[in-house]
Amino acid sequence: MNQLVCHHNRVAIMSNGGYKAQAMIKTIIGSECPLQPHYQHVRDLTESVKGIYTEIQVIRLTEAKEMFLAHQYSLERND
Repeated sequence: MNQLVCHHNRVAIMSNGGYKAQAMIKTIIGSECPLQPHYQHVRDLTESVKGIYTEIQVIRLTEAKEMFLAHQYSLERND
């Protein structure tokens, strides 16, 4: 994960609650066919990311149709 995500995770803490950034970050699990891109590109890191980013809610979507509901949920949140 790059610095943008790491800083986003801590912006509320670094600003003593003065600023709360909202963002949606999308990642994907790589395809294994037609070419095998090796282990580092096809792993599901959802649980690892949940453990690292304590201030960011991580939601794992398994179907494309879930994307709309996740976007709607994100827009309607009050935090």
